[in-house]
Amino acid sequence: MTVKPPKKLTESLVLMPSVFGWILSGSRSMKNIKFDKTSAIHNICTDEVTLQKEDEYVCSFWDPETLGIEASQEKEMSTLYREILKQFHDSYKVMDGRRVVKLPWEKDKTLSSDNHDVSLQRLKCSQKKFKNTDFQNIYTELMQDYIDKNQVDIAP
Repeated sequence: MTVKPPKKLTESLVLMPSVFGWILSGSRSMKNIKFDKTSAIHNICTDEVTLQKEDEYVCSFWDPETLGIEASQEKEMSTLYREILKQFHDSYKVMDGRRVVKLPWEKDKTLSSDNHDVSLQRLKCSQKKFKNTDFQNIYTELMQDYIDKNQVDIAP
């Protein structure tokens, strides 16, 4: 996933970032557009008759089955993963604009009731980090940002 924004070149042409690099999208007029020396352009001109056939070719190129994704994932997916995926789909909800899903707990797994030592060690580590005022300020700002954006709730 890319975080670069698209770049508008003309009224009808846009450079879109993708995992493959920049993709030129839109209709082109006969005006010249300057590109740097590292750019490569593949121009396809079609008429209405061949357009539908080319659309089918392009669609089949991106079809997961053609890429071999769907078939291999189905083979590799164990019964446990299928159950987890089903649980995800069954428990997925949107509440107050938030996406909520239950965690996939393993069956017949007993959780340690006494994690006092682990908690104590984490507390000591956190206390050591908070002696650094720069860390303390950054941490406080981030937590406040999470609260302001309603990404977390303050525990009672």
